[in-house]
Amino acid sequence: MKLLLPSLFCMFVVMQYMYLFGESGFFATRLLVQDVKAQAEFNQRLAERNELLRMEIQRIKHDKSVIESIARNDLGMIKPNETFYLYVDDS
Repeated sequence: MKLLLPSLFCMFVVMQYMYLFGESGFFATRLLVQDVKAQAEFNQRLAERNELLRMEIQRIKHDKSVIESIARNDLGMIKPNETFYLYVDDS
């Protein structure tokens, strides 16, 4: 009887330690849940970005004027016999 109570207490302490600080314990699980939430948010942002890119690809495939607009705005291309004017703001 003298050893039963201290041994049960030691087992309780060891089990609490494993529950709180073990490899799959309480704190490790909380960190994993936070990581999963962060990854889910990141995946959602990437899915939205992918959807925007899909829509732009569809626009480019079906409307040739979009290609011309992209070339003019992003690449600075001009048509033959056009004059290019660049207005620079003093401020």
